[in-house]
Amino acid sequence: MKSHNAELLANLKSFTQGLVFSDDERGSLKPFIWDVSQRGELYVLVNTQDGDWAGVLIDVKLNR
Repeated sequence: MKSHNAELLANLKSFTQGLVFSDDERGSLKPFIWDVSQRGELYVLVNTQDGDWAGVLIDVKLNR
């Protein structure tokens, strides 16, 4: 892991310590690093307003 990624992850863990999802059923927030070059694009499933499921690409670009 690149040093600036390690620093970012450490900061995110610190900032989110003790935070939980609003419904409190899923537990606490847990930041993580997703290496696209090794694991591919990150998609999550979301429940739409009509009750269907859709895959959403998580596209975060950070420049340092």
